[in-house]
Amino acid sequence: MPEPGPVSPRALKVYLFLFFASVGLTEPFLNLHLRRLGFSGGEIGALAAIQPGVAALAPFLWTVWADATGRARAVFRWNSWLAGLCFLPVLFLGAAAPLAVALTIFALLKTPLVPLANSLAFQALGPDRRGYARIRLWGSVGYIGAAVTGGHPRPCPTGPEGSRRFPPSCGPSRRRVRRPHLA
Repeated sequence: MPEPGPVSPRALKVYLFLFFASVGLTEPFLNLHLRRLGFSGGEIGALAAIQPGVAALAPFLWTVWADATGRARAVFRWNSWLAGLCFLPVLFLGAAAPLAVALTIFALLKTPLVPLANSLAFQALGPDRRGYARIRLWGSVGYIGAAVTGGHPRPCPTGPEGSRRFPPSCGPSRRRVRRPHLA
């Protein structure tokens, strides 16, 4: 059964805003979160390398499969929801091996989302592609807004100060270190 007509540009703008806002809240601060959990620099590097490693192949495989089956919208929808759900354990896991598994599954589901969203945007625009920049702009707005505001020190809404919850801007890990003045 073929998929219905194109997705509305407005829906894609909202999606890209929210998608990149979530990226802006997680990616700049994930390594800080891992450091706060007590991981070494080598462990953080290995965990941080998972997503780019998966991104080398997974988007290609997902998009080829979506095109071959004619189910790009379904793949996009399912991957969006499952990626969000699969990120939740990352917030609470404290051991490297389970965290690596969770990050790998998350990356497998997340990495094709931007290519699929771009494809849906071009389908929505039809032959007049000039509106593409206005759609993608909202992803940039979401990312910048979330990354800038997500890093400001504030009371932790998810737990008491010093809890092991995300984002890392909560609790004592954001205290400024005072350096002695040299006379």
